[in-house]
Amino acid sequence: MDTRTDLNTVVRRWYFLPALVWLLVAVAIGTWIRFEWHSPSQTWFQIPHLIHSHTHAALLGWVYLVMAGFTLKLFIRPETARKVAVPMSVGLQIANAGMLVSFALQGYAFWSILFSSLHLFLTLWLAILFLLRPDKRRTDISRDFAGAAWLWHVLSGFGPFALAFSGGMTGTMAQFWLGSYLFLLLNGWVIFMMLAIWFSRPEVAARVGRREHFALNLMFITLLPALLSMLYPLGISERLIRIGFVFNLLHGIGILMLLSALWPAKSSGQIKAMIPAAAVTLLGMKAVTQAISYYPDLIFLTQNHLLKVGFLHMVLLGFVTPLLLWFICDALRARTRTALIITLMLLISVLGTTLILFWIPLGAMAGIYLFWPWQLIMGILGLLFVASVLWLIIGRTQISADYSAK
Repeated sequence: MDTRTDLNTVVRRWYFLPALVWLLVAVAIGTWIRFEWHSPSQTWFQIPHLIHSHTHAALLGWVYLVMAGFTLKLFIRPETARKVAVPMSVGLQIANAGMLVSFALQGYAFWSILFSSLHLFLTLWLAILFLLRPDKRRTDISRDFAGAAWLWHVLSGFGPFALAFSGGMTGTMAQFWLGSYLFLLLNGWVIFMMLAIWFSRPEVAARVGRREHFALNLMFITLLPALLSMLYPLGISERLIRIGFVFNLLHGIGILMLLSALWPAKSSGQIKAMIPAAAVTLLGMKAVTQAISYYPDLIFLTQNHLLKVGFLHMVLLGFVTPLLLWFICDALRARTRTALIITLMLLISVLGTTLILFWIPLGAMAGIYLFWPWQLIMGILGLLFVASVLWLIIGRTQISADYSAK
């Protein structure tokens, strides 16, 4: 067995399969929270603490593990990646399990910060390997997206440190650092890394031309200046807020310029095209929604907690999660009835949840109140999602072992 094939097997076992377990854990906790909000029945955990466990399991247990696995497979020398893959995964699982328990019991406290610091250390280790031990055989646009993603991830790491020195989670400066951290993490790390993985697929890479390279450069140079929009709680001048809006608008235009290259080919078939087509649509909606929300006369919308929750779920649950599942699970790319049913279950769950999360605050703003059991409905949609992922796992779904060959 050569190094590349051996690495593919290691990543599948130590990153993709554990990531699926963390996805189930994250969605199960989120579903439980929804049922608790509809009909409280437990006193063991505080709901805010469970929310922290839910978000960290979703972002660091699910999304990060898959992206770390692809980084090792696609962008680091195979011989180096093979040596570090298992110990790094063990460290990540310890950090994630520690955060899951400590956040549920304490929220932000000594143990949760300790395990978060361990995860941050492992992240820096992987970023250094990406920089110093690159796989020189990959020189396409996916490598450029991945390089930008890891840069944004490292820069976003300064947010939690600044948050600690600002005195905790309260106060204007604390909210600024938290907002900046999430802004870089979501728009920099998550979006750029998703595009790196997406453009590494041969059928997508074949469509790359000058427009896609221009879009990448536009997205890259506008992201940091777009952070000016995050300064509005500090009472800065409206001129700076407008400049931040312009950079957010240009960043969104860069994303929109990529959509035609990402749209699934007609030869893909209806079943295989459903998830990537939905992902392209949601990515475009993300670009437009974010730009509009930072327009100075509408920037108050970014202070609405429920709208922020809806936006995060649209990106992480609606766009990122089905697409990551599509990347790593061969069954979702098959032209079978089983693939169609699982795909429909996934899309109904994530799109239904996203729609409800946006409808609750927007309906209230419009004075339209429908007294439906929203939390119960989202809990049922969560169970549907859990069922679809369990079907993928229990049904002995083949997790892609050689992604680069597909």
